[in-house]
Amino acid sequence: MKKQISLIIAGCLLSTTLLAEDADFRQKLVGTWDFAATNTTPADATQTMSTETTYHADGTFSMTGVIGMSYPTNSNTLIIRNTPNPFSRTIGGSGIWHVEQGCLYTTTTNSATKKNIDHCDEIVTLNEHQFTYRVKAGQLQGEVRTATRK
Repeated sequence: MKKQISLIIAGCLLSTTLLAEDADFRQKLVGTWDFAATNTTPADATQTMSTETTYHADGTFSMTGVIGMSYPTNSNTLIIRNTPNPFSRTIGGSGIWHVEQGCLYTTTTNSATKKNIDHCDEIVTLNEHQFTYRVKAGQLQGEVRTATRK
């Protein structure tokens, strides 16, 4: 019986800690964050992405950015016909967000390309200046990204 009570108390303490941490994350996340990355593909193409995301206190967000791709001029990689080299495209969207059990959940409800895109990213660290998170699903699963407050 004492063991069961101890487990219940431990569970309550853990739950209280997670709720407090989620509330802290929600408060710190509100604002505008910049993210930029450059990756090289196996085909020697250079991928770039830069975004500016604003998380509002009412649980909505908006995002704008640019994605790009360029191939070296000596590349043997097949380049899609009529695609400029380098290629770039403006991206953007808006939606809703919430934090639960240390994860940032977003649903893009308004985008030029796709709607109802759900993401779940594990918050690694979050302070007044820097937001680091781990992508939890999809092709980029496990990738760690860092954004800075604007």
